[in-house]
Amino acid sequence: SSLLPSFGILPLVIPKLVKSHVIDHQQPATELRKELKGKAEINFPTMKPGEVWNSTTALELLDRQLGDGRWDLIHFNCGLGDLIHRVPGVKAFRVMPRHAGGIRTTDPRQYEKNLHALVTRLKTTGAKLVWASTTPIRHSSTNVFAKGTEIEYNAIAAKVMAGHGIPANDMYAFVRSLIDMNKPAGHGADPFFFDRKSIHPPLRKILYKYLGVSPTNLPKQSPKQKPIQTQPQGQEQPYVPTELELLDMNMA
Repeated sequence: SSLLPSFGILPLVIPKLVKSHVIDHQQPATELRKELKGKAEINFPTMKPGEVWNSTTALELLDRQLGDGRWDLIHFNCGLGDLIHRVPGVKAFRVMPRHAGGIRTTDPRQYEKNLHALVTRLKTTGAKLVWASTTPIRHSSTNVFAKGTEIEYNAIAAKVMAGHGIPANDMYAFVRSLIDMNKPAGHGADPFFFDRKSIHPPLRKILYKYLGVSPTNLPKQSPKQKPIQTQPQGQEQPYVPTELELLDMNMA
């Protein structure tokens, strides 16, 4: 087995060193793999065609995603997959616009229950756990998301994680600092598009804080990209995963 520290991203983030279904077409994990070559393993968890990631399916897929290896750090999120609207009354998952009768995938009470169960299972791995808050929904051209619903679910998750003593990585605040919340993505990719901004830098900080791993080759910051804003002392920087391929798999 590898002697490198293991960091995972549960669709959204899990170290073996980093297992992840990441936003913006896996850009974060791809960049981390380049920057941490020789220091950390960056792996993507496999999602089969038709599978989606939300707090309910996470419980079903978790054993497969974790595998048999040892994890040092697991950075995880469930949120956008719970907030997307779907066809009601059918077992197979198919997205459906709100105006056509689509219902939210997971209601608030079930979301909270699922997160408790997810954390309980993840604790058995012995890994350091870090929760990533759900990124902003600034627009939904297909009307399969309701703007602002992520705020309610982030509050639910914050309460659950605090109760379990799990530190939170405020991905919501980080992404808000990067994108123009008043200008939707032109090609209708919201909320899975971040205006071509890199969202992996906060994950570097998590790796350093908990595993002592630092990158060997940092890219120069683009002059068009806003500086990475730091949180007040005592608060953690955000990152996450989240459910990027959701629309690609189900809106095709």
